[in-house]
Amino acid sequence: MYQVRVRGDFPSQAENAIIALSLVEEAPRRWEDMPGDGRLVLGVDVARFGDDETVIFPVRGKKALSPIVLRSLDAVQVAGKVLEVARELAIPGELPLVKVDSIGVGSGVADFLRYRSQVECVGVNVANAATVKEYALLRDQLWFGVQKWPKEGGAIPPDPKLEAELVAPTYAFDLRGRIKVEPKAKIKERLRRSPDRADALALAVGPLLPGGELRISWLW
Repeated sequence: MYQVRVRGDFPSQAENAIIALSLVEEAPRRWEDMPGDGRLVLGVDVARFGDDETVIFPVRGKKALSPIVLRSLDAVQVAGKVLEVARELAIPGELPLVKVDSIGVGSGVADFLRYRSQVECVGVNVANAATVKEYALLRDQLWFGVQKWPKEGGAIPPDPKLEAELVAPTYAFDLRGRIKVEPKAKIKERLRRSPDRADALALAVGPLLPGGELRISWLW
C-alpha cells in the first residue's frame, strides 16, 4: 500500500492472491456515503499471542464501521468490551449479533457472552470443515466470502493496516482439489503482524442460518 500510494509504484499482485488490490482500493472510497443499515453485527477475533491484537469489527449491512483494536486483555475483559461496543452502537430495541472465533481463548469470550441478554452470541470454529466442497476448512470459505463482499458493494473504513491484510493472503489447492488459504503463520511472517482486522471482518460479514449455523451463501 505504501508503494502504491506514496511512491506511485504499482507492483503486480500474486496471481493466486485472494482479494484484488483494486477491490480494496475501491471499498474505502464509498465508505463515507454508504448508509449503515441492517442489524448490527460484531465480528470478534481474539488475540492468541502477545503481539497479536484482539479486534472487534462492527458491520451494518454493506458498511463496515471502524474496528476496535485491543491488546493484553483476558477473556472476561474482552467480553466486557464487546458488550460495551454493542451498547454504544445498538439502536433502541436492537439485539446485536456477535460472532466470535471460538478457537482457543476465544472460546472463553463466546461462553461468557452466551449468557448475556444484551447480545446474541455465536461461536465460529474456523478450523471446522467447510460447508461446501470447494473449500477445505471454514476459514478458507470465510476468506473467499470477504473477497465477494467488496465486489458486491461492501464498504470498509479507510485503514491502511486492514487494507494491507486484505490483499496479503494467497491460496492454493490441496490433494483433493479443494481451495486452501495460505496459513496464518505465513501471512504473519510477511506482514510482520497477524491479520487480525481482516479475520474479524471475515467473521462479521458471514451471514447465519436460523439456529446459529454459519451460512456461506452470501446475500450481499
